[in-house]
Amino acid sequence: MSTTIVFATDFSDTATVAQNVALATARHLRAEVVCVHAVVMTEARPDAYELSTGQLEAFRSAVQEDIVKRRERLEQVAKWFHDNGTIASAKLADGPTVDTICAEAERLDATLVVVGSHGRTGVGRFLLGSVAERVARLCPRSVLVARPPIADSRGFQRVLIPTDFSPLADVALEQATEITAHGARLDILHALQLHEFPDGPLLPLGPDAGHHVAAAKAAEQARATGEALAASVTGDQRDIAFHLVEGRAQEGIHSFLEDGDSGDSYDLVVVGTHGRTGIKRLLLGSVAEYVVRHAPCSVLVARAKA
Repeated sequence: MSTTIVFATDFSDTATVAQNVALATARHLRAEVVCVHAVVMTEARPDAYELSTGQLEAFRSAVQEDIVKRRERLEQVAKWFHDNGTIASAKLADGPTVDTICAEAERLDATLVVVGSHGRTGVGRFLLGSVAERVARLCPRSVLVARPPIADSRGFQRVLIPTDFSPLADVALEQATEITAHGARLDILHALQLHEFPDGPLLPLGPDAGHHVAAAKAAEQARATGEALAASVTGDQRDIAFHLVEGRAQEGIHSFLEDGDSGDSYDLVVVGTHGRTGIKRLLLGSVAEYVVRHAPCSVLVARAKA
């Protein structure tokens, strides 16, 4: 069975970034791409002025002309994928943007949805409301929120994978290894809150640190689990390292995204989250939501395959 990627586009500059990311990802996964553009066609209604001035036909003509232009532009996007060696098709869908993208992903049994997003700064990064972020929250499929820097033809090269050692985090690691380039650098990150132990001192978390017995045992266990997890990833000669930091997960992620451990910037963060239905699907999870909001690079919100 072929792998399908839904590439959602509104023809904006951010969509162009996502288009390049979708191409690199499709090449790596040997997937076909369905280019989806959502527009509410059936609800286009003339206003009172157009009705009172006899411009109803002109209104209908303008709507149809707009739809034709959108379809032609979408087909050009699909042709661009085809010209770059990837099987692609175009789907102009009628409906609200977010709901339509999610519905198309389910209808096509897509492995992945790729959608563009601005990298936000200032107060904008605290607002979880863009189309990309809402798709990441609502879609039951894995969603790649694409931001610069654009992955080159080899795919993602430097990847951060936060983990809490849960099954959801295992899904994230599995999908990270599937989507990243051969020879990529994968940093697995676990944050341990030592303040939960009464007499546990702060960093360093090295093997010779004189921690309180309970804190030291927890750190030792976390390190052993993480290193075993890193060792379990096989194939493709990837450079994989496990990192243990003290503090909240969000703080550790922020530190690595800002500084890393070698000065190189990340081009992807991969986080696991539930595939939810009903009211629960409005809750992305605190760590996943933080990463989608704040990461300066692309983010893969990984959900378990049905």
